[in-house]
Amino acid sequence: MEKTIENIMDIRGKIYSLTFISFLVGTLQFVIGRIVVESASIMAIMWTGTASVAVAVFVGLVCFGLVPSRKKPTV
Repeated sequence: MEKTIENIMDIRGKIYSLTFISFLVGTLQFVIGRIVVESASIMAIMWTGTASVAVAVFVGLVCFGLVPSRKKPTV
């Protein structure tokens, strides 16, 4: 029973972090879109697209890979 509750909480945390990542990426792309519309150069579009992908990957790694889990060690 406790394992089921822990699994549900773990899945809920992953859903929350995915929602947060998508919110961050959406906000970033909105800001980037404004910048690109202002400057309208190919290099700006390439650099901002690369930066948004890099930020999304970094945030995903932080949320899923680099942050240690808070589960109690099973003895």
